[in-house]
Amino acid sequence: NGLFWREEQPRAAAPETPETQPFCPEKQAEYLWPGAGKVTAKVFPANFEEKIQVVHKKDLKNRADYARITTLYTSLVLRSRLPGDRFRPAGRGVSKELRKWMNEAGIPPRERDTLPLLAAGKQVLWICGEGFADGLAPGPDTERLLQVKLENWEESNHDHA
Repeated sequence: NGLFWREEQPRAAAPETPETQPFCPEKQAEYLWPGAGKVTAKVFPANFEEKIQVVHKKDLKNRADYARITTLYTSLVLRSRLPGDRFRPAGRGVSKELRKWMNEAGIPPRERDTLPLLAAGKQVLWICGEGFADGLAPGPDTERLLQVKLENWEESNHDHA
């Protein structure tokens, strides 16, 4: 049609994994997380695991009372942050806007939109690197634990540093 050159706009590649994924650790234990590795979730009996393995301090913040979570919240999703999200840091007793909390916690701006979160609506229950929200920690009456962690987190952080 008389054109010497026609530049085609590249099509945006569809993301391998959606930014929001339904979270059901009893049916799915691994969730691929774009650019950061995979989020693993495991539900297990509280007393069984603790007698067999030594629990490292860093793992404690990534464990929660699974019955309490499923009683208090429905429709759990693994996702990135959204406007209006709120987080209640463990031991603080107050809910904060996630945006403000991330600023106070010193999370680099480039990581804020890609950090995996476990949420129920606008309520954030778990943040990668921070752990579970206040009130979800296992107690003496906990029967089943939920453990969530991001594998390959350190390696992906070194790539961006």
